[in-house]
Amino acid sequence: MLDIIRSLPEQLIGASRLEIPDITRAGYRRVLVGGMGGSAIGGDVARDVFRDVEFSIETIRDYHLPPYALPGETLFIAVSYSGNTEETLSLFEQALERGVDTVAITSGGRLAEISRQKGIPLITIPGGYPPRGALGWIFGALSMVMGGAGLLEGVEELLNETGRFLTDIAEEIEGEESLSMDFASKFYRRLPILYAPSDMLSVALRWQAQINENAKQMAHVNVLPEMNHNEINGIKHPPEVMRRSWVVFFRDMDTHPRILKRMEITRSLIEEDVLGIDEVESRGGSRMERIFYLIWLGDFVSYYLAVYNREDPLAIPRISHLKEALGREG
Repeated sequence: MLDIIRSLPEQLIGASRLEIPDITRAGYRRVLVGGMGGSAIGGDVARDVFRDVEFSIETIRDYHLPPYALPGETLFIAVSYSGNTEETLSLFEQALERGVDTVAITSGGRLAEISRQKGIPLITIPGGYPPRGALGWIFGALSMVMGGAGLLEGVEELLNETGRFLTDIAEEIEGEESLSMDFASKFYRRLPILYAPSDMLSVALRWQAQINENAKQMAHVNVLPEMNHNEINGIKHPPEVMRRSWVVFFRDMDTHPRILKRMEITRSLIEEDVLGIDEVESRGGSRMERIFYLIWLGDFVSYYLAVYNREDPLAIPRISHLKEALGREG
């Protein structure tokens, strides 16, 4: 898994060179990304990276395509790394039946097979990764699709610049003296509580999912300012849990000043009820670089936490058993 995590910069650069088929340009009002788990997080990251565009980006994690997915207004992108995710295939079929412009991103499986049969634009990304380990390919392919649809400009250069930026900081983001190792040691035998501004939710979700799958450990996520209107009161009971919790606030150079002030006040209000609190600020020039700095940091945290927990970061036995049980049920 460590080598897979290290490959993120190469994936982003490689994605900039993907062959993108002809995609309809229709001035879409929304992009819907259909996917689950490691295949879906790329849509969340795209929403946060491209937050200033004039169309919405939404990830659908379900069997049902929402009624506002309408022909002419919506570009639907089905993302299933394996190509066999049943929820994604359900969304894919509904989009085709409804006449919504559709693109598929996968490494193979049924999604690739159906796309070829029906002449649906298909982007094939390299196989051999666990889905969560292919984020660079998935996010990069999504970005290239939106570029091909005329919704984004300069995508190839942004992906290359972000890959080079991560390569330049690789030596300081991992290892025994790194920030990632420091967080892993703080999270060991504790509950990580991760708070992000609402326009950086993807970072907190990625940390949570990687801690869940790689380290086999629970983590909690919420956003500001929303948590100031409810959850802030709950950081008290049960005290035996709260006193073994470690809080992390994520922040960016573009974070709204009022949210930064809320972080400061929230910290002062809860610090006596939790074991520890840290703040992590993004690094990099572009929005894409800064988001991926935080994501990559969390990936390494989850790996070192797996080592602390004596867990195999590649194994996902409960997910595998669940899929097998669902397969037997038909």
